[in-house]
Amino acid sequence: MGMKRLIALVVGVVIGLAGMPAGGQSPEKVDFMLDWFPNPNHVPIFAAQEKGYFTEEGLAVTILPPADPTDPMKLTAAGRVDVAVNYLPNVILARSQGLTVNPIRPPGGAGAGGGGWAR
Repeated sequence: MGMKRLIALVVGVVIGLAGMPAGGQSPEKVDFMLDWFPNPNHVPIFAAQEKGYFTEEGLAVTILPPADPTDPMKLTAAGRVDVAVNYLPNVILARSQGLTVNPIRPPGGAGAGGGGWAR
């Protein structure tokens, strides 16, 4: 998947989850938690932020690294973050433990590990 397409996908997912503010309203605040410390897998997220794509769509996105790699699923299920990056097996495990998270998988997949987002 090309970088432009991946950035567009990230923007689309975040917009779809947050909704669009009506004209003249303040930007919708979105907390986007990473699965680990910033690394090359997160380039599309940071590129969308840097290029102002989230702002253009009426979103004020805060990108957060977790203090612990198990935090994203727990904080998403608790409603403390809006979107979290994680691997599909971790989303399945979280759901089996009763956490209410919903997987959002990028079109075309992201390899056998199943990278994606949850909310």
